[in-house]
Amino acid sequence: MSQYKTPGVYVKEKSAFGLSIGLDSTAVPVFIGYTQKNNGEIIAVNNLSEFTEMFGGPLLVSGTYAENDSSFKMNQDYSSKHSQLLPKFFLYYAIEHYFSNGGGKCYIASINEQKVPLPEDDINTAVINKDHFNKVLEKLDTLEEATLVLAPEAIQLAPLATDTAGSWDDYKGVCSKLLQEGHDSAGRNGTRSRLAVLDAMPEESATGSISFTNFEAAISQNEHRSYGTAYYPFLKTNIPLALDESKVEVTDTHTLSIVENNSHASHLETETLISSTDPVYLDSLKTTNPAKYAKIRQSLGQQVRIVLPPSAAVVGVYARTDASRGVWKAPANTPLLDVSEPVRVVTDSAQEKLNAPNSGKAINVIRSFTGKGILVWGARTLNADSLDWRYINVRRLFLAVEDTCRSAAHQFVFEPNDQVTWLKVKAMIDSLLNKMWKQGALVGLTQDEAYQISIGLGSTMTGNDILEGMMKITVKMAPSRPAEFIEFTFTQMMQTS
Repeated sequence: MSQYKTPGVYVKEKSAFGLSIGLDSTAVPVFIGYTQKNNGEIIAVNNLSEFTEMFGGPLLVSGTYAENDSSFKMNQDYSSKHSQLLPKFFLYYAIEHYFSNGGGKCYIASINEQKVPLPEDDINTAVINKDHFNKVLEKLDTLEEATLVLAPEAIQLAPLATDTAGSWDDYKGVCSKLLQEGHDSAGRNGTRSRLAVLDAMPEESATGSISFTNFEAAISQNEHRSYGTAYYPFLKTNIPLALDESKVEVTDTHTLSIVENNSHASHLETETLISSTDPVYLDSLKTTNPAKYAKIRQSLGQQVRIVLPPSAAVVGVYARTDASRGVWKAPANTPLLDVSEPVRVVTDSAQEKLNAPNSGKAINVIRSFTGKGILVWGARTLNADSLDWRYINVRRLFLAVEDTCRSAAHQFVFEPNDQVTWLKVKAMIDSLLNKMWKQGALVGLTQDEAYQISIGLGSTMTGNDILEGMMKITVKMAPSRPAEFIEFTFTQMMQTS
């Protein structure tokens, strides 16, 4: 019987094309660390202003400014043992460096057990503990969107580079947990797969040579290694250090060289800053000597720039590269912004041992090149001895495609497991991979060379699979791999005329 009851003309529209999907966002990191304000939630922020509003500002540090040589020394209680210009708590600065290098939306997983001390708080009671990081990592199984995970402040758990006899267990434990989170997220239903981005901490011998024995010990499990990557060394940034001016003591005398206007003669004038035995603090100079205050602030702004581990800035590079080229482009040979220089110069021979170590646990290096700037000069995962997962962009490309297909396939759960549904699923995946192939993510002169999708009875499924409610799809891709080594061969030709 006709569905119509009233005479007339009726129009129906029918879709001519199958379902179309695109890659989900690929560079959304979650930062684990200490903040001034927190409520135990994992919150998304899009810029530094939002971070400050939700989580507070940086740790205001105290110290001593020596006017005779314009030097600043941070009080030991406030500084990291790894650098005099790295505060004990520095997540704020890491987030700032992330945004200045092209980062976008990110998640902040603030540690509840310890807050960044305010000026009126006792810095000596503030502790950094591996259990703090581990508790937050357990909460990430409910976070859906994040694709990268890092905890820059975990480096504070490592002993000094020269303290080869120190305990590395806490640092190794957090590194291992971060890699495990990357591995576990890939098999977790309802969340995105994640790559762990680590800061490699070395040991240093009495002669100055470095090794990464303890860092490598933290990533010994082979099944986790392809879900992580590591970077070295620390970076001298252009980000000024936030000071508690009421606790910055100004000391010493200052010798000025005065040049007469009408002659080339000059003489030295010694100006005594401190006229009593009482300490003079920077904030008091605002009213007692505004000119000197402005001069010291300018000197501090030029001289006192923070040192940071590289992971936050590198994750910003990931976001910048994904936006300009795509997740399939290796995030390397790309300049780091807001960086003056790496704290340690790595030569070709030194990088050879890090990029292709016998253990296969590659460490990517930040290097300075004349005329090119400070570049990320490595694109390997911690599983560099695997031909499948050696390169970061290949690992991230597969994670992105897997997540997108998994998310899109939810609509087919409980649909009839028949040819009609199989064709819809295949067309949906084909639309994604075809688009990526045309953009250069996959290599091949034809579609069949670039990717293949299989689904169906006798192909990927047996009759028993269908009886058990299983729909199985096999996707093969030929990813674009980076040209890591470029070799020219030159030879002379015989003169022919």
